Amino acid sequence: LRPLPYRDQSRIAMIWMTDTNDKGETYDLPLSSGFFADIQREATRFEAMAAFRGWPYALSSVGGGEVERVAGARVSPTLFRVLGVQPIAGGAFTQEHAVPGAPNVMVISHDLWQRRFGGDRSIVGKQVDLSGKTFTILGVMPAGFSFPRGAELPAAFQFALRTDVWTPLVFDSNDLRNYGTQNLSAVGKLSGSAASAQAELAGIMRRFLDANAPRLKLSYRLVSLVDQAGQGVKKGLLILFGAVMCV
Repeated sequence: LRPLPYRDQSRIAMIWMTDTNDKGETYDLPLSSGFFADIQREATRFEAMAAFRGWPYALSSVGGGEVERVAGARVSPTLFRVLGVQPIAGGAFTQEHAVPGAPNVMVISHDLWQRRFGGDRSIVGKQVDLSGKTFTILGVMPAGFSFPRGAELPAAFQFALRTDVWTPLVFDSNDLRNYGTQNLSAVGKLSGSAASAQAELAGIMRRFLDANAPRLKLSYRLVSLVDQAGQGVKKGLLILFGAVMCV
């Protein structure tokens, strides 16, 4: 019932691939890095789009210390722009952070900042150990921001209840040609109508299939983030409201 903690939430939409089986049933799929790279390059009906995937990390001090398991996500540098949320301390990722060989950087949640680092205002620029590698803390997100959150996304993707650490999602040349490993979710901010963006994505997929796999029945489907986040509870709320009205 509350608005999502993202700016211009009505313009934000999840982007799924779809497949249609022999029975005519259509179901959603994650994207591969190749398909995401294609739509990011070719689509013009989006102000920005970002890919992401959940990624668990083990967080500790450089050189040792207490290890804490944290829920993380590898994300395109554009994710925070799509959602209209920026760090309250430090900065966000840039494209230079998402190229092979770039220094390891991370952004942390407000909750992790308070819980693990005691709200230390000098935390930006400090280094920590993240699953055996040294990362520099680039920024701290506002209180309440924890996208991706499991409650807002399909259960099959097994996202954590909240995300506490973000690191750049890096594509190398092989990733850009990989259309088979479908392990990414994608979200975009529309620059126009959802219908025009849907039609554009369908055209991009159609051209790809005509050139490479004309027998496949793949397409794309846009789902507003508001609808996506409410799918798990909407039916129950309607039943509850109906019961209240009857009483």
